[in-house]
Amino acid sequence: MIAPPIPKDEIQRQAAVEKYKLLDTMPEENYDNITSIISSICEAPISLITLVDKDRNFLKSRQGVDLSESPRDISFCGHAIVSEEDIMIVPDAREDERFKDNPLVEGLKAIFYAGVPLVDVNGYKLGTLCVYDHKPRVLTGHQISALKAMAKQVMSLFEERFKTFELDRLGNILKERNDELKDFAGIVSHDLKAPLSNILMISDLLKEDSNSLSSQSIEYLGILKDSTKSMSRYIDGMLQFYRSEELVTENYDNVSYVDLIEDVISMTVMDDSVEVIYIPETDTTLVTNEIALQQILINLFTNAVK
Repeated sequence: MIAPPIPKDEIQRQAAVEKYKLLDTMPEENYDNITSIISSICEAPISLITLVDKDRNFLKSRQGVDLSESPRDISFCGHAIVSEEDIMIVPDAREDERFKDNPLVEGLKAIFYAGVPLVDVNGYKLGTLCVYDHKPRVLTGHQISALKAMAKQVMSLFEERFKTFELDRLGNILKERNDELKDFAGIVSHDLKAPLSNILMISDLLKEDSNSLSSQSIEYLGILKDSTKSMSRYIDGMLQFYRSEELVTENYDNVSYVDLIEDVISMTVMDDSVEVIYIPETDTTLVTNEIALQQILINLFTNAVK
């Protein structure tokens, strides 16, 4: 018997095996269906989906045996993943120097073997879809084609599993960031509302002493007060928006087009030399997410003024 050699890229190959999180998992119907079908097509009493681990051959799905794993140094699949062929066929293991005196030949009567490597998108061979028989034999062209096709289907299931895990991982990251954003929005809202309240209070105090102010100063105070109120409403809306469970929602607001534009102007245009012209001049009701649209317009106006 000759133990299977270790691939030159074993470290990377092992990492590829582990990324699918299939080692030591329970049987699953999707995989068992494949081994059942391929056993029938190939007329083989044993069919397996294997993953070649560090020192063992893990059987993700099995038909015809009760084992869940076997030592790597006696595995047929260990040889299959280092083969240059897209399918390894052993017509009679008793006459093959790699498998003479192999415990699987002696104990399980594994005489015939055919295995197709399970190759991931990066070219790493993770294991095999394979069949065994208790007597010497060959496979027909149809059976070989079916074995190769089913091996690709196994890899499709592996990739689907990996993508599901990745989506879950990214979803958790997104949730954490949204939670952080909600907390940040609360802090910013609190920190901004206090100085805005002070501005409103000082504006009211100055207007009370209007005898010492020019008419233009009084007008500026009115603009300052209106802008501060608009900013306060905007901050409240922004906080509510970010604390919402769904940032994109079908629950829209009825928004006055003119009021929306005037609010944005009051928050972004402080220079008398800047003129904002918008049409239609008559009011229109918009059905939209008010805070989201207001944020977009504030950015556009601010950039335009700059």
